[in-house]
Amino acid sequence: INLFFSYFKDVAIKSYMFIFLLVLLFISFAIFANNIYGYESENFIDFGSTLISLILITIGHSPLIPKPNDFNQIWKNLFLTLYILVVVYMFISMFIGVFLEAFRKNLLKE
Repeated sequence: INLFFSYFKDVAIKSYMFIFLLVLLFISFAIFANNIYGYESENFIDFGSTLISLILITIGHSPLIPKPNDFNQIWKNLFLTLYILVVVYMFISMFIGVFLEAFRKNLLKE
């Protein structure tokens, strides 16, 4: 049971850092999305709705993304590419890595 609590403590400490980075990244992408999409879509009209829309885009609700139809198309494509690559792929793998690393360190302690 001591091994479990040691593992849980390691995971909790690293999870707080992970959550801090995730919140910081979501706020950065929300500001970016609000500047790009805010004038043409109700889903991105203010900061709160932008955060909710980004979370919904993360889990696969792509109809929230407005169709690019103006000169900002390059920025919109860059934003979506960066957002999907960084948030979806990098942070999912980082989340799994936090648990695996803590588990490995606890196994090596014994």
